[in-house]
Amino acid sequence: MNVKRLKAVVSVTEMSKMIDLSRSRFYDLVERGVFVAPLYSLATRRPHFTAEMQEQNLAARETGIGVNGEYILFYQRRSDDEVRPIRSTPTKAHAGLLDGLRSLGMADLTQRQVDAAMRVVFPQGTGEADESEVLRNIFRHLRRQKAGA
Repeated sequence: MNVKRLKAVVSVTEMSKMIDLSRSRFYDLVERGVFVAPLYSLATRRPHFTAEMQEQNLAARETGIGVNGEYILFYQRRSDDEVRPIRSTPTKAHAGLLDGLRSLGMADLTQRQVDAAMRVVFPQGTGEADESEVLRNIFRHLRRQKAGA
């Protein structure tokens, strides 16, 4: 464990950053008993962690054994170099998108234009983006393109 001076108390946000997890994931693991639950200040009603609690949570993160004795695996975050773009075959993957754009009033649109817009707006692929988000971003891009033409 890094020899680092701990504060007397830290917030939930600071604690989750210290163990390199999102607040949401941290709270999930607190509910499961993997990490120590925060104390609440009587005066402010805000949750906080004492230095001793911080040490317990950091030890659980480092060893992979929760404070409740449960084994927990933590995935390493990928560096930007490790993230590979998601590629998809444009024509098949964007056929539904073309229909959606046409229903929004872009009747003269071609599959080639949609494919080109996808490469501009989502050069790394859409990943896990929701279909409606993809449709909205492509629609905005094509509308701006038409306005500038």
